[in-house]
Amino acid sequence: MKGSTVLSENILMGMSAVISFILIILVVRMVLTQQTERTYQNLFESIARDISLIIDRQASMSSSEKREYELPKGVHADVRIDYKYVFVTYDDKTVSKSYSGITNSPQAYEFSDPRILCFVKTQSTIQVFDKPCIEVQ
Repeated sequence: MKGSTVLSENILMGMSAVISFILIILVVRMVLTQQTERTYQNLFESIARDISLIIDRQASMSSSEKREYELPKGVHADVRIDYKYVFVTYDDKTVSKSYSGITNSPQAYEFSDPRILCFVKTQSTIQVFDKPCIEVQ
């Protein structure tokens, strides 16, 4: 009886060490995954914020101008510029940022995975194209 009790305690100690190790790995993995997802979301929020800032700057200017915005390489997202809001859709999620400038556009601008956006300010409107400003007349 005495030997079997020692063996059982050793087995329990070994199993508790294995379970503790597995739990530590799962907690570390969960923390890293949440941080990665939050960083990924911050990237798309900054894209939406950059676009809304460009629109606000151009709306405040009295002269005509063109401004390009290049999306970061390797980023795949859809961009929708609607009345007072910029929507950036990635995977199955959407982030939005508001702007206060007036685009005077009759409809929303929608771009599927653009590489570059060109913002053209004329006297009363801001137009958006998904090509370099050199190609825009």
